[in-house]
Amino acid sequence: MTKSTTIDLQDRIDEIRDEKIPSIEESKRDLAREAKEEYETADDAPAKYHQAHREFEEDIAELEEEASAHEDFIERHGTGEFTIRKLDGSQLLRLEDEVNDASFEVDPEREEIEGVPKNGFRKAMFTRLALVDYPDSCPETDRGYCDVGAFDGDVYSFLFEKVKLFNNTGQTDLGNSSLADTMQDV
Repeated sequence: MTKSTTIDLQDRIDEIRDEKIPSIEESKRDLAREAKEEYETADDAPAKYHQAHREFEEDIAELEEEASAHEDFIERHGTGEFTIRKLDGSQLLRLEDEVNDASFEVDPEREEIEGVPKNGFRKAMFTRLALVDYPDSCPETDRGYCDVGAFDGDVYSFLFEKVKLFNNTGQTDLGNSSLADTMQDV
């Protein structure tokens, strides 16, 4: 029996808006409090404070962009639910065959092989093979796979990372443990 699970883009949107962004905003406020305690004005604060603040702002903007891409996908397709599976040996072998067919040219007369592995194609095929169910309105390839290459980059990247994690660990989320959390538990 093939192991499978459901991924929902709405869950990622909620995680971004309810957890990720508020956490970064709290860190940004902590940074500002620290700078305010140490320095009279922002102009007096060293560049490292300004750089950290800028990085927090960039992280928030990237997360907002990702959430927006997921929302656009859901609006366009009516849902953001995907069912993914853990690939078995035969599916992994098929993946290798597909990549090799797309990557190399064989000249049997000269006994030469030319080409290089197409890693982007490998990632797309890996994701395609793992997708068991996806919104009906998603485009498909000529071979009947979900055309993940037609997705917004943020949507594709999210799906690829979930598929990769699920196939490596059997889970789609390893939790939010950080070094600081683990150090407190020791």
